[in-house]
Amino acid sequence: MIGEAEVENRIIASSVWYIYSLYGRRDLICLKTGESDTTAATMRAIVLYVATNPHVYKVLMQEIRSAEAMGKISQPIKHQEAQALPYLQADIREGIRIHPEIGTASPRGVPAGGANICGFFIPEGMWIGMAPWALSRHRETYGQDPVLFVPERWLENEERSKYREKIDINFGAGYCWCLGKNIAVVEINKAIVEVSLRDIFDMDYILIYRCNTAV
Repeated sequence: MIGEAEVENRIIASSVWYIYSLYGRRDLICLKTGESDTTAATMRAIVLYVATNPHVYKVLMQEIRSAEAMGKISQPIKHQEAQALPYLQADIREGIRIHPEIGTASPRGVPAGGANICGFFIPEGMWIGMAPWALSRHRETYGQDPVLFVPERWLENEERSKYREKIDINFGAGYCWCLGKNIAVVEINKAIVEVSLRDIFDMDYILIYRCNTAV
């Protein structure tokens, strides 16, 4: 029977081997590009859209300042406190919708016997998928102004909003659901509130940036 120290040494040795192996390098790359970079890009997009829409910015700041004055926001804010701010949640959902960070489709294999999807028969062995950028601009789902940043669309009808959340594929779906989604959501909620409270972004710079980009 091996001792505790030997078990620890073997675990460390196997971990080092894995990190330097092909599989380890692959997974590390996925973690880097699939969580930190996409989350940061999502935060930037949300801040940009909020800051360059005066009405949205005003309403969001009123909600955050009001919650702060009533002692409903800790320093730093807790995730549960951020989730209790409805307009903040609408801003985040709208930002993720209008600016998906994964633009390509996540393909799925058609099972044996084929499948009928949206009235079309897809033969077995085929790979199909849907791009978040296409889905997020579907007029029947998001209204006649899907290219506009309108957080209010998430507050108008609760049943409709739940349906939109259900079909959201920005974090994947099914067995390929993003394992880092919960962490990303917590980071986004905290970051947007903290940035808003401290006014650390330069509004003039953001306005200039917006005018010179296609975001």
